[in-house]
Amino acid sequence: MAFRPKATSAPAVMVIWQDDPFNGSSDASLVATLKSRTIKFGKPVVLVHGDSHKFTWVKATVDPDSPGVFSFISVTS
Repeated sequence: MAFRPKATSAPAVMVIWQDDPFNGSSDASLVATLKSRTIKFGKPVVLVHGDSHKFTWVKATVDPDSPGVFSFISVTS
């Protein structure tokens, strides 16, 4: 079954994947599809990705009642 956030009235979506979409290694059609569906969704979409080999720790807060739904702060160890 495919996830359809519009059909469920989801206030936002978070996508998590291992590849780094900004260094050119990701499948271009997958990135294009994600961009297109993000625009069509029209609500906040966050992409969490790995594999850039630079560790950045971030704390995410999700509040479906806030306009942006997501908020983030950097976490230092």
